[in-house]
Amino acid sequence: MLSKYDCFKLIEMSPIGMALCGTDRVPVYINNEFTRILGYSPEELKNMCCTELTPAEYVSQEIQLFEQLATDKTLGPYDKEYIKKDGSRINVRIKGISVELDGEQYIWSSVVEIEDLKNAEKATRISEERFALAMEGANDGLWDWDLKTDEVYYSPRWKEILGYQEDELEPTFSTGIDFVHPDDRATVIDKVEQYISGTTDSYNMEFRMRHKLGHWVDILSKATLVADKVSNKPIRLVGTHQDITEKKQAEKCLYEANERHRDLAESMSDWIWEVNADGVYTYCSAKVSSILGYQQDEIIGKRPFDFMLPDEAGRVGTIFSEIVQAQRPFRNLENWNLTKEGQLICLLTSGVPIIGGDGELLGYRGVDADITDQKKAEEELRKQSQAIKYGGEGVMITGTDGSIEYINPAFTEITGYLPDEILGKNPRILKSSAQDPSYYKALWDTISSGSVWRGTLIDKRKDGSFYPAMMTVSPIKDLNEKTTHYVSTHRDMTEHQQLEEQARQSQKLESIGTLVGGIAHDFNNMLAAIEGSLYLARTQLDDHVYVENILNDINKLTSRSADMVKQLLTYARKGKVSMRPLILNALMEDAFKLANKMIPENIEHICDTCNEHLIINADATQIQQVLMNLAANALHAVAGVENPKITCGTSYFKANENFMQKHSHSQSGEFARISVRDNGCGIKKDHMDKITEPFFTTKGVGEGTGLGLSMVYGVVKMHNGTLEVESEKGKGTVFHIYIPLSKSLEMRESETSEANVPIAGNKETILLVDDENDLLITSAQVLESLNYRVLQATNGEEALQIFEDEQDSISLVFTDIIMPKISGFDLMEQIWLKSKNTPALFASGYDAMGHEIPKEKEQQAIIISKPYSPLEVSFHIRDLLN
Repeated sequence: MLSKYDCFKLIEMSPIGMALCGTDRVPVYINNEFTRILGYSPEELKNMCCTELTPAEYVSQEIQLFEQLATDKTLGPYDKEYIKKDGSRINVRIKGISVELDGEQYIWSSVVEIEDLKNAEKATRISEERFALAMEGANDGLWDWDLKTDEVYYSPRWKEILGYQEDELEPTFSTGIDFVHPDDRATVIDKVEQYISGTTDSYNMEFRMRHKLGHWVDILSKATLVADKVSNKPIRLVGTHQDITEKKQAEKCLYEANERHRDLAESMSDWIWEVNADGVYTYCSAKVSSILGYQQDEIIGKRPFDFMLPDEAGRVGTIFSEIVQAQRPFRNLENWNLTKEGQLICLLTSGVPIIGGDGELLGYRGVDADITDQKKAEEELRKQSQAIKYGGEGVMITGTDGSIEYINPAFTEITGYLPDEILGKNPRILKSSAQDPSYYKALWDTISSGSVWRGTLIDKRKDGSFYPAMMTVSPIKDLNEKTTHYVSTHRDMTEHQQLEEQARQSQKLESIGTLVGGIAHDFNNMLAAIEGSLYLARTQLDDHVYVENILNDINKLTSRSADMVKQLLTYARKGKVSMRPLILNALMEDAFKLANKMIPENIEHICDTCNEHLIINADATQIQQVLMNLAANALHAVAGVENPKITCGTSYFKANENFMQKHSHSQSGEFARISVRDNGCGIKKDHMDKITEPFFTTKGVGEGTGLGLSMVYGVVKMHNGTLEVESEKGKGTVFHIYIPLSKSLEMRESETSEANVPIAGNKETILLVDDENDLLITSAQVLESLNYRVLQATNGEEALQIFEDEQDSISLVFTDIIMPKISGFDLMEQIWLKSKNTPALFASGYDAMGHEIPKEKEQQAIIISKPYSPLEVSFHIRDLLN
């Protein structure tokens, strides 16, 4: 049996902490190791109970263990913590037994410091927990292949990836390899073998494995070898399987998206860019080469300002600095750049900031659009807009419904209407009713069909005055060729017409000098014939038949004289253009008679009119002037030519396709052709393009104004006609004038009637007014011979008094136009105030004022020229009374 002394020796020799305690758990003897562990001296420990060294949470457990020791005789081993002298805790492992020494019961216990072990266990536990968390977080499946036994551990997650439960798969390598896609299986086996054999340094590959439901799962497999510590030979292969199906699909989608974005970037007309926080290009699309001329690698690393002129770089830099400072997006920043070839182009730049996760500005990305053409177009549009706004022609834009949407200042100047007075209204506000409704219908039909209308209108200003307007109305179409608006230009032709009239008068004066000699010659001949006839009549007064024949001859001579005066006055008159249906042949014959007066008898001159009944819508005076001008040119051309000849003629002309293409402005296919031909000197080729230019002449100084053919060209154009010239130097010239045939064949009966018997009246009362007493008496006798009752007045005042007294009985007023004090027109204005339906027949020897019948009185008033025949007067009176 051991004694206490023996026990003390054993305790002292032990390398581990040992203590001998009484049943009261107070140490009786402790060794040095025990005191080292706790930091107390032996003396201090001998006075302390074990529970005093124990943390509170272990006390109850320790008391219970000591109580068990009384019956079980052994204690532990168990782990606990002791409180060291410095107050810190230390992990220890305790084991004890109950012993009897010298007849007394003791507890002999060993105390081993396990702090390092606990730390290692804790580290291991933490590592395992972290690994478990990592595996769980990574969502990877774990496999561990024992290369000796061929057993494989497949983690629950590994099986879950393939759709299997924990107990559904055999733990063998073949189990796993059988799930691999047939196309991938050989590669997987080969890679594994290479890694195990050391041929490759790593194992990391992607392949497909079959899911329990039959579809294929994309797997990323990684593994590492575990070698034997002694032999260094591989004994295990441990790895993970990661389900990358969604990742692969995402990568595919991302690839497709990138491809789409790349294709989009390459196909865009704009170029895409990115700059870093320093404003340096880090990316640009290939489109930059077609915009700036630089390749992508020539752009990256540079700043946008490197491609700008200094002033522009400074301007844009200031703007961009403010944008960057605010870290805000920007849109439509215009900036001018230099291309690689040194040309300036305008870019429209937009961009958005790139913000990092911490709110830091990483840079900007955006697009640049080349708007150089747009800027040029805008500048061109600005110029056009300025031209439209400040040009001399009035411009009006209307919607398809006719409402006015825009007018320029010139329009206001011409019409008197301010924008707020006319916008939203219809252009009919300008109608003067001077045109027939069919004229406006033709205009509307033309523009409604998508064509351009050109013509002249008599429009009405805001103040009610009329003015001639040359207009062009064009449709405005959208990209689908649908008409959205109409634009019309208005030119006030008042001054132009006055200048034209002055030019025409100048031309007439050129011709009149030539005409005077011929007219005087003819007048003298006719006066001599009249004087001789009167002498013969006086000698044979008893022979009534002879006298009647003489008087008929005198009547013919006076008619010829009157026609000559009418032609000359018509040719020389100033006045407004009067377009009306005319029989061309009759007009040409009259004009030719007048032209004959300036053509010497030594020149053969022929008027060759056709048999067709050609009717044109024309102004007789202007057509007559055209013939006079061409005849004057022909007369000049044949001077000095042997057997000179001038031919004037008319013919019907049906236009062919070539003619219509050559003269696209001509809308009619049927024309009356007027030709003036001479066998004179001809026109030089280099003069052919200039002959219709104003003031161009081949005549000597003082021989001509150079306005003749220019006037002809202007008149022909005004009649919607065409002028053609054929000439060869030394062989003569022919001028062809094509005037569209009139669609209106209605002619006044009084103009076409071949009747030569005066129409008698029915005792109606006519108020006859003329300040020439002899003509008044003669005219009254003629009217009375036609069965009319005649009231005579020698002036306007007398006529008004007679009308006041005889108003109810007077059926018609026949008045001279030019009279002292009250003219014929002034007289009728006052009479119409009293009796608005009274017909009026006006007569004038020469009306320098160019009076015209008001439009509202056109059906009840007519103007005739003196001298007039009883036949003509009877027809007009009958027309008015009927």
